[in-house]
Amino acid sequence: MKVLAAFEPDPSDPDWAVSRDDVNAAIEKMFANYDVQMLWADPSFYEPDVLAWSQKWKRRVERIPPTNHRMAPMAQQFITDLVAQDIGHDGDTRLQRHVLNAVATEAGSFRKEKKSSPRKIDLE
Repeated sequence: MKVLAAFEPDPSDPDWAVSRDDVNAAIEKMFANYDVQMLWADPSFYEPDVLAWSQKWKRRVERIPPTNHRMAPMAQQFITDLVAQDIGHDGDTRLQRHVLNAVATEAGSFRKEKKSSPRKIDLE
């Protein structure tokens, strides 16, 4: 795995927010530079963008709402692939921090330790 873009809050800026333009530019760059087979996107805050991506890159963008029945199989496959060493990462400390911040759920998925936790698990 390789982090292609990262959008993390600036602790010194209480009004910081992820720039929609930056996210769209990162998605454009990813599709331009890589043979993207599938982008799984959480539409929670990006519904219009996910719709536009799915229209532009037909059959290569799938909406994955963050529900246990959708996320659990993907989370289990991630663990299986990680243990089998079929995937790894390039040592990016941000990715490592976000993965290690995740806690397992009884349903077989992962989530933040608490909704209000500042420990992020969704590195882009």
